[in-house]
Amino acid sequence: MLSTVGVLQQTLIGDACLRIAQGEVDTALVVGGDAGYRLLRSKIAGAALRDRQQADTPDVTLAPHDELRHPAELQVA
Repeated sequence: MLSTVGVLQQTLIGDACLRIAQGEVDTALVVGGDAGYRLLRSKIAGAALRDRQQADTPDVTLAPHDELRHPAELQVA
């Protein structure tokens, strides 16, 4: 399962708990990483970033239904 920016962490934890309670899985691991600091440091250092792409497709991808940023934020980015 892959979750994009804007999906609440509690959504993932709740899903893991539900699957355990329903007997679908015995254990679940919810992990994540924040790339914001990496982006900030690269910008400050003037370094170019190269993102690695995942070679396979997740079984499930979660994403917010609506754009989370205000149109003014999108114009500046």
